[in-house]
Amino acid sequence: MGRYVERCENLARLLAVTEAYAEGSDSRAEWTPLLEVHSDAEAYAKTGLQMTGLNVARWYLCDAKNSNSVLSSLERVRENARGLRHLISVEVWRQINMFYGNVKALTPRKVTLSHLTEICEDIRAACHAHFGLVDTTWYRDEAWVFNRLGVRLERADQSTRLLDIKSYQLDREGADRQPDEVWWNTLLRSASGYHAFRRSGPVNPQPDAAAEFILFDSAFPRSVEGSVQEALALLDRLEAGFSVLHGPGVRAAREALRTALTQRPDVLLGQDLHAYLDRLQVALNGLGVAVAERHFDPGRTAEQAEEAAADREGLQYQSQIVSDHTAPTRASPETVAEILQVRHLTRYRYDNPVVFNEHHGMFRPHTSYDTRLLDLRFNISPKAKIRWVHDVFGNAATVFTFAQEPSDTLEIECVFRVRRGAPSQPDFPIAPHAAQFPFDYAPEQIVDLTPTMVPDYDPDGVVKAWADRFVAEANNDTWHILERMNSAVKAEFTYARREEPGVQAPADTLATRTGSCRDFAMLMLEAVRRLGFAARFVSGYLYDPALDSGMSGGGAIQGAGATHAWVQVFLPGSGWVEFDPTNGLIGSRSLIRTAVGRSPSQAVPLQGSFEGAGGSSMEVEVEVTSQGDEL
Repeated sequence: MGRYVERCENLARLLAVTEAYAEGSDSRAEWTPLLEVHSDAEAYAKTGLQMTGLNVARWYLCDAKNSNSVLSSLERVRENARGLRHLISVEVWRQINMFYGNVKALTPRKVTLSHLTEICEDIRAACHAHFGLVDTTWYRDEAWVFNRLGVRLERADQSTRLLDIKSYQLDREGADRQPDEVWWNTLLRSASGYHAFRRSGPVNPQPDAAAEFILFDSAFPRSVEGSVQEALALLDRLEAGFSVLHGPGVRAAREALRTALTQRPDVLLGQDLHAYLDRLQVALNGLGVAVAERHFDPGRTAEQAEEAAADREGLQYQSQIVSDHTAPTRASPETVAEILQVRHLTRYRYDNPVVFNEHHGMFRPHTSYDTRLLDLRFNISPKAKIRWVHDVFGNAATVFTFAQEPSDTLEIECVFRVRRGAPSQPDFPIAPHAAQFPFDYAPEQIVDLTPTMVPDYDPDGVVKAWADRFVAEANNDTWHILERMNSAVKAEFTYARREEPGVQAPADTLATRTGSCRDFAMLMLEAVRRLGFAARFVSGYLYDPALDSGMSGGGAIQGAGATHAWVQVFLPGSGWVEFDPTNGLIGSRSLIRTAVGRSPSQAVPLQGSFEGAGGSSMEVEVEVTSQGDEL
């Protein structure tokens, strides 16, 4: 687990130093070394992407198909952490999920060369936070030692790759060229070793002194020799302190690493340096493979692991290690909560400056047993005073009062995080008297439910006829009536996103068999009311993992990437149950409700007015991203 976090930190470091060396250039020549030293040039070529710095950066940061990307490494960290959940601290688990969620939200369009350094700094800061929590909260057992061992092996390997990038660049530019002060300055700063190097030796060192410092100064935390020495000491600690027997394969690999490290070239420049770094990388990978085969492959016996190690000469280390602490892939829905972040930006542009009157928004999510609000913030332009009110349905409405200063743009951005704990497609018990349709609500309930039972105008009876179909299909089983109706909309209607305001008449939706999420919600709302159910219109947000991972167009989920609408039906024994006919979901934790109402007009996300002349246009951006699970 620690090895993959270290890989993320070093990959961010290598991206940053490559960008600094390229000085804003997006050309092949400046970015090829990064691929070459990771042996990724062939894999990148298979993607069909143009060879540019921006594409390389995106491929290494957030491409899930790239097994060496930051995102892929963090997915392995998270899965390994899940298997070790009983061994790691709560703080480490939360940090991993938060880190993973932030990187998962880093879609390709958010990665630009102008922001690459900032993105890499954020990744490195998250890695440092992880290592700090590991050191201060993790019990010092053999799992902690193995984790630290992985970090030190990865750190040594990545320090050789950092040097190899510079070696590759200098060799490409000409064998006679010698690295100057700028060369080792950039190198040392990228390794966080500039000040340590200045303290360790003369003010004006020889050009190859920076390479020697990173390779052999054991007092420098990122040096290859220092990392190797600690890795070997950790292997000894596992044997002496925890009776972990490594076997001849691991012993042979560690001796090969010792030998490779001591066979230094006379000159740490050019091809001599490159060849030496290659030997070190092979030896480091060999030790990593030997440890993995001996201790982390539950499908092999010790004898099989040793046989594989004996035949392994020159084998490259594979990126994924299987944990021997087995656990279910995912905990049960009752014990897992997911943290979701929502960003909702509404932007109005006007032909001429106008003055804004009071606006009302429905942004704050409902909090309940299945939803907890973690934090919420607004970014508003022009500035406005904010106050909160509860409307007749208990929604938390936000009231924005703007200064009376003309502006041609209005922007309201809301960002919040929630902890959603509801399982997907749960079993909702229904009171015995309501299990068969028709049934009567209790007298004490009917007084409050009546307004939500009144249907709208259906002159031709087409909505009622459509609703009756499901009563017959379900043999009057209450739950199956609602379940079949919810599924039929998804199966038989075509989703079409509409930008026009308002809701389509249910009869029109039935006639055209198309509509948006609010049209489908309105159809089901009216249909169940025709049967005598109490129902409410719901507005909020929908989480789509496909959009979260950066896939173009999303996946099977419809209605994400904008505000979403669905229905609540009141069932005796279960209360208000959520049905999303657009996607066939029932009670899913992917639904985040912000407003409920008897009609759609009472659950509008944002409404207000202005004073002035001229036309206007509106833009809406909605992003819902996961920040991981929480046990």
